[in-house]
Amino acid sequence: MDRFEDAATELEAVRELAPHDESILFDLARVRLGEGRKGEAKALLTRALGLQPGDRAVNKLLREIENR
Repeated sequence: MDRFEDAATELEAVRELAPHDESILFDLARVRLGEGRKGEAKALLTRALGLQPGDRAVNKLLREIENR
């Protein structure tokens, strides 16, 4: 397993415990982006934005993905 797979496995386990935690969704989106899974990263960020609409980091990363 590479570092992205390890991180994704750990974050998915944490997400099961706290499915509505914006910071976990954000971190998992960054991992998915690192894996090249742009669509999944965008979906996770969109969900995180729904939970915390004013989050600058989420908005910034979402814009970066859309501009790629």
